[in-house]
Amino acid sequence: MNGIRIGQIWQEADKRFVRYVRVEAVGEPYIMIRRVVEREGGGWVEASKSYRTIALRTRFGKSGGYRLHQEPSP
Repeated sequence: MNGIRIGQIWQEADKRFVRYVRVEAVGEPYIMIRRVVEREGGGWVEASKSYRTIALRTRFGKSGGYRLHQEPSP
């Protein structure tokens, strides 16, 4: 998936959870993400106990990985 960009919000595809992550850096083969973010007002903020981690690029756009929820604001 080539369309991964900083600021995007992705939802975990695992139906047992409702969790969102924000892309903070894009590299090869990893993506730096902020886990977990939540909606507050008109934007997204870090959830309590949120932390930075990495995820394999191959998990984005896949079943069992992450699906795109929102593009970054301009």
